[in-house]
Amino acid sequence: MRREHNPIFFDEQLRKQPELIPQACEEVLRYHFIASLDRAVKEDTDVLGVPMKRGEIVIAWMSSANRDERQFVGGETFDIHRQNSKEHLSFGNGQHFCLGAPLARLEMHYAMTSFMKEFANIRLVEGYRPWDHLVSHGSTLTSLPMYIDR
Repeated sequence: MRREHNPIFFDEQLRKQPELIPQACEEVLRYHFIASLDRAVKEDTDVLGVPMKRGEIVIAWMSSANRDERQFVGGETFDIHRQNSKEHLSFGNGQHFCLGAPLARLEMHYAMTSFMKEFANIRLVEGYRPWDHLVSHGSTLTSLPMYIDR
């Protein structure tokens, strides 16, 4: 894996190029957005050849669209240089687009910029691999050891 595509190292780039923060925010929204809708099937039906019985639960992983290879080349890779990151569906689409999206983006840009300034010397512990510290059912870390460069 190339260093600049690894989420562990994107902070080094942002320290050197803070103008990338808005782009990094969009990539975080695209890559880490986890949402699903579950619905009960109202009547026996067939969708694209898959039979569904009344009362069964269908789960739509909306966040999978943000990793669709037809929309995002290398969709499973975190890349703060991705040109179309802002085309994610994390805030919905069309009439279901989140009215708070501009404020959420502004808050995220501000938070990331402030964090990068305030904690400019914070680093992950050598050898730490986040994927080894994820809960079994999501992307929540169980630990995040850090140290401060002096």
